[in-house]
Amino acid sequence: RRATAMSQLSGNLSYSLSRERVSAGASAGGSARYYPSVNRDLLTARTATAGVSIRLLNKPEVNVSQSAAYAPYTLSGMFPGVEEPPSGAFDLPELDLVTSDEHYLGYSGGISLRQQISKRTTFDSEYAYGSRDASGDSGRFFSQQAGAGLGFEISKGLGFRVGYRYTGAEYANRMRAENHSADVGLQMNRALSLTRRTSFSFSTGSFAAVQENRTRYQVSGNATLNHEIGRTWHAALSYQRGMQFLDTITQPVFSDSATVTFGGLINRRIQFNSSLRASFGAAGFANDDDYDTYQGLATLSVALARSLAVGVAYSHYQYDFDNGTFLAPGVPRQVHRQSVRAYISTWLPVFQRRRRP
Repeated sequence: RRATAMSQLSGNLSYSLSRERVSAGASAGGSARYYPSVNRDLLTARTATAGVSIRLLNKPEVNVSQSAAYAPYTLSGMFPGVEEPPSGAFDLPELDLVTSDEHYLGYSGGISLRQQISKRTTFDSEYAYGSRDASGDSGRFFSQQAGAGLGFEISKGLGFRVGYRYTGAEYANRMRAENHSADVGLQMNRALSLTRRTSFSFSTGSFAAVQENRTRYQVSGNATLNHEIGRTWHAALSYQRGMQFLDTITQPVFSDSATVTFGGLINRRIQFNSSLRASFGAAGFANDDDYDTYQGLATLSVALARSLAVGVAYSHYQYDFDNGTFLAPGVPRQVHRQSVRAYISTWLPVFQRRRRP
């Protein structure tokens, strides 16, 4: 490990359209880091996304969506509240979380239905899929999920849910995995203080994951605590336990993950943001402690004008995977990376439609 200087350049062009029943968007962009004093002197990330969402009916509420994206491999989906950007999102990938120079073309879509049966009872169902085309040494990946359930409101901000969800994935090595989830448990989302500055939400459940002749049972759940500090500061803590399918890891991932964020405006021009994320667990059915990954991030930015800002950022990112974990081609088993960088950012709207008076 040694320190080295680097240069980074990022740019993004996006378009969005929002109507009462239809929303659509497209974006294209890229980021590059140049390391002049190491053998691997250039790391690039390129994205191109497009997506559309349509509300077919209001009662019952029926929505359909379809999107496509060209993006690099990352492991950001392992952190709660920091999921992989959905196809059609306009965010560039964080270069600290890019794990490989390889890029892939992916698709996703789905349909959802929500019906209010009574004042306290709601029925919902959905189907969604995601796929990645084969590219380079990486094979095709396909996943799909379907589920339905009933929600019962016990009191304001507190409810009970019963339902079922199926998730399946097929990897490039012909390996298949299924997840049968009993979506049964309490759901809470309410303010904890008289000023409503602190709120807490959680949900619980359980699942049975099946791969070949092996079955794994596990309790799942997630919880989020938010607190507003003054008018412009905030702090949040989120936790997630469960199973997920990632195209970067060619096995089911069983994880416990947590994210802490803190930040706000020091004054009208200076803003501070920070986050600490951690995830650990097992990839596949063989081991109970297969990997761990962490990221710490802090940024301080100063607005010089409406479309011009300067700042400084510190990032520490690392992960370790055991030899038994099947990773996508080109993804290293260990990464330990930290950086301090100063930056200048500017943005310019290319086209804006003025609102009618």
